[in-house]
Amino acid sequence: MGFYTRVEKDFGRGKQVPIGTHRKNKDVANVRGKVECASPCARHLCLPLPMIQRKQTIFLALAALIAFAANLVPFATYTVTGSQQAIEFRTTGLFMADDTPVADASPKVPFVAVFGLLGVVLLIAIFLFRNRPRQARIVRYSYLFTLGILAFAVITDRSVQVYLGQQGSVSVAYGVAFAAPVVVLILAFLAERGIRKDEALVKSLDRLR
Repeated sequence: MGFYTRVEKDFGRGKQVPIGTHRKNKDVANVRGKVECASPCARHLCLPLPMIQRKQTIFLALAALIAFAANLVPFATYTVTGSQQAIEFRTTGLFMADDTPVADASPKVPFVAVFGLLGVVLLIAIFLFRNRPRQARIVRYSYLFTLGILAFAVITDRSVQVYLGQQGSVSVAYGVAFAAPVVVLILAFLAERGIRKDEALVKSLDRLR
């Protein structure tokens, strides 16, 4: 038989193939399975659970959680010299310490809706693991979204300080929500890097098949 010395029945449908060809392709499939779907149960359900549990999913989930949680804490707290009450800049607007809204200085941007939308976008990106290029694009779009939130938060903060500065000297204590866009941006970057590494790995395995 020469080089063709064995019939691989489950590879090539009973045709004679070179020894090792089936093993090589099987090894490639096994490695690729680690990226896309390594669990027989997951393959049966058409849901590659191992991929959902990769590190980029953790980064995206944390970023979404932080985006949602930003609505629960203030951006900043302002205190005017000689004033008895502090004013809080929240995602829902400006409020006195007793939760009375400051109607004549409300933010122009609905931060509560914007943060909620950012969280939803990041959650959607998690479930696009079957289409890694699209998943990476969605994550890159979230960069612009997050930078926009941060820019408008800074502009609003400056506007509030100018408004309150008419009444006296203003001191500011920044809250966790002000740092939320920066943390989301870092986590999204780490997630995109993981997605790109997986896509490069799959393409390299495809070339070996």
